[in-house]
This record gives sequence, structure tokens and C-alpha cells, in this order.
Amino acid sequence: MFKSLVMLAIVILFQSASAENFFNSKVQVIKQGEDIYLTGTDCNILNKESLALEEWSKKLKENTLKNSCECANAICKKKVTAQLPQIVNTTQFEKPNASGPNCWNASLVAAKIIPQLRYSTPQEMSFWLKSPLCREKKSNEPLVPGDIIAILDKSSRQHHGFVYISENLSFSKNGFESDNPYSLQDPKKVFAKYQVKPKCERVDSKGACANHAKYYSCMSMEEYRSKNKSTDKKLHETIKAIGHIECELSKSLFEEGSFGVDNFISTNLEILNNLISEIYLDKKFKPEDAVLWEGLYYQIGAMLAQAEMKNTVGM
Repeated sequence: MFKSLVMLAIVILFQSASAENFFNSKVQVIKQGEDIYLTGTDCNILNKESLALEEWSKKLKENTLKNSCECANAICKKKVTAQLPQIVNTTQFEKPNASGPNCWNASLVAAKIIPQLRYSTPQEMSFWLKSPLCREKKSNEPLVPGDIIAILDKSSRQHHGFVYISENLSFSKNGFESDNPYSLQDPKKVFAKYQVKPKCERVDSKGACANHAKYYSCMSMEEYRSKNKSTDKKLHETIKAIGHIECELSKSLFEEGSFGVDNFISTNLEILNNLISEIYLDKKFKPEDAVLWEGLYYQIGAMLAQAEMKNTVGM
């Protein structure tokens, strides 16, 4: 009884510090200063969850370091800062200064398919999930930390995207509004928020499901490009130019005092959009470079949507 009351107090305390309770009774996440901890009543569970987080980091080729789990007064706590992927370390409970950054973008950045936090269109999400970088998993295939979960509506359109970690943890940004934080979350709560019934949480075909989920294993852009080397100089120059503008756009969404670059971003995006559109629509590229040029087409479209969204709200 005492243990249950203590855990209830922790949950209430956490809820008072955030707009939404993302977690279940087995695993909660707290942030103290720059460090992130898992908390609960059982170190065995926390150690298991930390190993799932570490597996995700290793899949992304990021270094990890373990810390011990300690219990006191029926509460267990494990620091996982050094086991988390960089994206979680930098964004956990964080909110952008402007609306736009959303679930699809968070999923693609978490998979290291695209580099910067911003708005992503559903078309950009669909493109990459259907590209050679990703493979849809059948419902009987084992899941691994870092797999992307795509929630589709009854018409099989993109509805939400987030990252699978374990049965207790996922990574998501629930919405594009500036008051929606990035966070580790109980996947069951994400499914409930987006109205996915338990029987529809993993299906090969939607059947009688309305909103339903599909799972994808994806390689990073770095891995793809190392396996598929391009000699197209214009492609490399364009990727570099867009990357610079995308970086400035992302900084303007998260850093105070970064809003003076809006005209620079919008003007250069329009120029690059005309260039990419001509190359993409006229298929002026080598077949082996198609996925990269097409990816740039959707990338520019999403960046323009983000710039317009930011300008519309007067940022």
C-alpha cells in the first residue's frame, strides 16, 4: 500500500510539472538539470528499459555508457543520459519556440534520415518510408529499438509517426504546435491518443481497423550514401546548400534571437525550390541518384511549408 501511494505521489508530481502524463506505472522519465533518469519500483525493469535505449543508440552508431540502478524508500532510479541517443538527450521535454516541428520530422531525424528538426509534410514521411532506406516489417517480425511506427488513418494516409523502443517506451512529439514537447512516452498512451485500438496496433493490412499502425526498419542517410556512392557534383553541391539553409531554419525555431534570418531562408528556399523542381519533374538525374533528388524535392517542400507557417504566425 505504501509503495503504491509513493508511486502515485511521483506521478502527480510529474503531472504538475508537465502538460501531459506520458508514462505508465512501471517506468517514468524525469529530467534533473542536464541528466535524464528512469524511475519506478523495480530495477530489473529499469535495467531492461535502459538496455533497449542503449540498443537504439548503438544502432545509430552512438557511444554509450552504463550507470547503476539505485533504490531508496521503495523508489528506484537509473540515470540513462549516456545510454540515450543524442536526439533524446537534446530534446527530452523540450519545446520549440515556434510551431512546425512535428511527429513525422522527429521520427525521420531520430532515424538519421534527415538532419534537422523542423516541420515535415506527410508526403515527406511517406516518401522516405517507401524509399530504399526503409523496409516495412511484417506483423510476425521481431521489433528492435529505433524502428519507426507509422499510424495511418482509414484511408491509409499518414496520421502520426513515432519511434519504437520497448513495450514501455517510445519517442514522440505529439503535434506540430509549439507547446507540444518531445518526449519518451508509453507507446500505449500514444496509440490511445491517436485512437488506435489494441487489435490495430500492429497489422499487415488495415482490415476492419480505422486508424492502424505499421512498422519500419530504416537505415540512416549516411549508411545509404556509403553503400550507394554518387558522382553527381551538382547533387552534392545542392545537398550542401540545402543543408546550410535547413540548419539556419531549424536554429530559428529553437534558439532565441534567431528570427532575423527569415528573409534569407525564404529567398534561398524559393531559388532552390525552382532548381529542384526542374530537375525532379524533368528527371534530369541518373537513375541511381533518383532517391536523393526526390528526397530533396520533398525536403524543400517541407521547408517552404515550415517557413510559411513561421511567417504566418508573425515569428
